[in-house]
Amino acid sequence: LLNVTEDLEVIIHLAPDDWSPAAAMAPVSKWRTVGVNERSWTTRLNTSGTLGLFWSTDGTNATVLSRTSTTNLAAMANDAPLWLRFRLDVDNGAAGCDVKFYTSPDGVTWTQLGATVTQAGVTSIFNSTAGLAVGARDNGTIERLVGRVFSAEIRNGIDGTIVANPDFGEQLAG
Repeated sequence: LLNVTEDLEVIIHLAPDDWSPAAAMAPVSKWRTVGVNERSWTTRLNTSGTLGLFWSTDGTNATVLSRTSTTNLAAMANDAPLWLRFRLDVDNGAAGCDVKFYTSPDGVTWTQLGATVTQAGVTSIFNSTAGLAVGARDNGTIERLVGRVFSAEIRNGIDGTIVANPDFGEQLAG
């Protein structure tokens, strides 16, 4: 199932028009707020060129947690393709949780983007009914990505089971 409630890994291959966009964009998410409280998790490309990962433990705004990369992608050439990896370790074994961000030119060799972002206390991800949205959140209506998405991969666990992996690279234009 797509309902990841513990460790999460999200990989996306994309080429946004701008790596420091005028408005935040959600490359891939399982997050719905309009008319419901069905927030699980969402990724973000921030206006500063940093990456973000948001998650909720109960589906509501009251417990939304987020972490942002300590380094940005502002030096990336606009419209340049890049692989991004977002990892949430809900229990790092030291009474906390860790978020790590990675980049890759080829989807094989990964480099961590900035430092590991650690939060005190273990966490979990809400098991929402929201559908998976690629290139936006809230069923494709909010934080729309401006650019191209080639593929996405969602894993239940770090290096865990693949629960979704749409590949748009083999589709005809339009």
